[in-house]
Amino acid sequence: MTVSVFTAFSSAYSFSVSAEGPFFVNEDNSLPVPVVRTTEELHPLSAYQNNTEETQAVQSSMLRSQAVAPPTNDACGSATLLTVNAACLNGTTDQGTVQTGEVLQPSCAQTAFTQTVWYSFVATSTTMFVQLNTTGTFYGSGATWYPNNWASAVYSAGGCPPAATRLINCQYHSSVGTSDGIIVNTLSGLSIGSTYLIQVGYAQPSGGGPSGVVPQFCIKVGDRFTPVCNRCTSACGPACGFTVAPTVAQVTSGCPSYDQTPFLEGSVADTQCYTFIARNTTVSFNVILNSTCGTGNVANFSWTLYGPNGCTTVQSGNLSNLTFTNLVPLQTYTYCYSFSVPASCYHTAYWPYFVGASPLPVELTSFTAFTQDSKVKLEWTTASEITMIFLLWNEVVTALNSKPFIRKKARAILPRH
Repeated sequence: MTVSVFTAFSSAYSFSVSAEGPFFVNEDNSLPVPVVRTTEELHPLSAYQNNTEETQAVQSSMLRSQAVAPPTNDACGSATLLTVNAACLNGTTDQGTVQTGEVLQPSCAQTAFTQTVWYSFVATSTTMFVQLNTTGTFYGSGATWYPNNWASAVYSAGGCPPAATRLINCQYHSSVGTSDGIIVNTLSGLSIGSTYLIQVGYAQPSGGGPSGVVPQFCIKVGDRFTPVCNRCTSACGPACGFTVAPTVAQVTSGCPSYDQTPFLEGSVADTQCYTFIARNTTVSFNVILNSTCGTGNVANFSWTLYGPNGCTTVQSGNLSNLTFTNLVPLQTYTYCYSFSVPASCYHTAYWPYFVGASPLPVELTSFTAFTQDSKVKLEWTTASEITMIFLLWNEVVTALNSKPFIRKKARAILPRH
């Protein structure tokens, strides 16, 4: 099965882009640059080679003039307050300075910072994350940036600038992945209601000048993680079903989107499981994904199909074979696939779909019945209601006979992830 894709890529910085909104306005009142993403079908890791160099060439079309003044959050005492779970906020360390007493080389930093900016947030959960991804825009007049000179350090508050002993997490660009343009600080043991400080630092190479350009990034903090759904018994939800091969637009506009929060960094391994109802004896599977990868957007891909009678393995395979055979029509199956994100890119969202299958029309999460005023009252909740017109509840009269007694219009609820 082949699905048309938007474009093919051969360069780590040749992307089509789409804006994620709503956005905040930049500190200099300019509009933020859209997050760099591509939308494409599942591809084997073959045509796209990882960039493992410590430097990366930057296209001249992605350069902006240098800022004329230091950022307003150059000093710890002027840290920009981030709203938890809000859209990411554009920023840069370009023209930033360092303060007396500031930690210039936290534990993860590969070299001492020469410029830093500061952010803060108030913890809303004991487990949270800070995410920074490059936007594809760079400041300066050179042609190279140094990814491994870029890092993010999180401190518990207690004076500005904070002491090294207050460091709780530090990640540099290649702590996970290589040249993927993203940093994620995963935080645990936070005190709800307490303030935390984020130091974003970059080290210009010795001598500075045109050889060292500085990236623009988009930063956010959140407490909503993508649910773990990596087992047959706890699937992510239903996958879309089609009778014939769809276009990319049909999938992304009409199917549930399973967003990754935070984004899946380069080299991260993941497993996801989805349900479907077989329409035919043969069903094929694919995934449309948002990523910065290009044509080699997954590695180490494998899958397992579980049968309708419990989580019993029916078939298994890899990326060279995405077709299930000898299925029983109208039976429900669960499909789990495992993969690694290539080291030089990251994933943001997935739209799984099947050809020759249909999703489960209803995901019932609870159902209770009790007497009230000599009547039976029913209460139920659903996680999703798709491809259906109404719910019909039956009253069982005998073991071999039942009759409908409630009919309620469906609400077209998509899965929430």
